[in-house]
Amino acid sequence: MFNIIQLIMAFFGSMGFAFIFNTKKDILLPTCMGGFLAWLVYLITHQWLANPYLCGFIASLFMGIYAGIMARIYKKPTTVFIAVGAIPLIPGSGLYYAIYYLLLQNTARSLYYAKYTLIFASCMSAGIIFINILFSQFAKQKD
Repeated sequence: MFNIIQLIMAFFGSMGFAFIFNTKKDILLPTCMGGFLAWLVYLITHQWLANPYLCGFIASLFMGIYAGIMARIYKKPTTVFIAVGAIPLIPGSGLYYAIYYLLLQNTARSLYYAKYTLIFASCMSAGIIFINILFSQFAKQKD
């Protein structure tokens, strides 16, 4: 039940950012589904893998594939789908706790959460970049 609530919130959280980014109405649902599906992949991989960084990387790979496919279907830039679809994966709690413990002058805890946030965000970006490179290579071979 808790996972269902997380997935619903991932969808509506993505929708909130889609509105902030002024996403066109014709691609509103597909962009929000990207966030939903990325979080679904994260939850599924988290059941089998203990490493949250690897889970984030795999979810970002999936999100990059989804964004590339949707960009070609709707003839829109991939960035539109990635920007909204990545929202549920962003490690906001890690950043919050890093700043929180920094303000409490608990340097060890602050550095722990800062390191977690930076590594997770790096894994996310690596997944997205990897898929974008594959899509661009595929497009070059097609021409």
